[in-house]
Amino acid sequence: MENTQLKSKQVLYVGSPELCTNYRWEKKSELLNPKIGFVCIDDIISARESGIEIMTCNNAPVCEGAVLVNHPFKNNTYMDVMLAEDELFRQKLDVIGTIARHLGVTSFTAKAKFENIRKYEFEANGNVKLGRFVNLDAEYKHQEEEKYAMQYSREERFPGKYDMENYKEAQRLVNQYQLSELKYLLEQRNPNFSNSLCSQKIKTELSKELNDITECAFSLSILGGCVAIGGSLKETLSTQKKVMLETELIF
Repeated sequence: MENTQLKSKQVLYVGSPELCTNYRWEKKSELLNPKIGFVCIDDIISARESGIEIMTCNNAPVCEGAVLVNHPFKNNTYMDVMLAEDELFRQKLDVIGTIARHLGVTSFTAKAKFENIRKYEFEANGNVKLGRFVNLDAEYKHQEEEKYAMQYSREERFPGKYDMENYKEAQRLVNQYQLSELKYLLEQRNPNFSNSLCSQKIKTELSKELNDITECAFSLSILGGCVAIGGSLKETLSTQKKVMLETELIF
């Protein structure tokens, strides 16, 4: 596969050279999400030689059966889907904190809040859909809430330096990472306004980018035994989590 085509796909399934050619003739292959591509190990080697970064668990070699996803916050980067949750949650938390700093924040606190999960399903026509939110056991939900709150939280202080150069950098980051939920904050911190925002509590979805990726990747399941998806990988691809990030900004 040419690297230009590889770069255009959101999800890559690493298979044998035969599978990369013949999957098109598998039953229901026409229902695959068009953002999915099939690559072999030689394609991965070629991609790395051309400057594409491939992130794997413990830097292990890429093996057949791996599912790689395009990193929404890093150019020319794919990562093993099993890394995606922790990588994306930490990156998004970093980016939001950096934007707040460029907007002159003096106090930045943030904590993730787990809310619920639901499963992807196939409709009769083969399209992917989301099921209802799961009725979670109270103890399980409490454990998940504690886990996310502990892993993804920040409490930081800054001197509050702020000028037009910093504001423009904040604008650039919001546009680069497509964080439309922060555009109101940008408007209220415009240094040309005499009555600018001095504090705000924001609640944003931390799991949005992860859910976009897993929705696409789950489409691989439609090929059945043609692709090796089982165990923890199947659970990762079939689950959508709703995790919010609650932040408090003081300027």
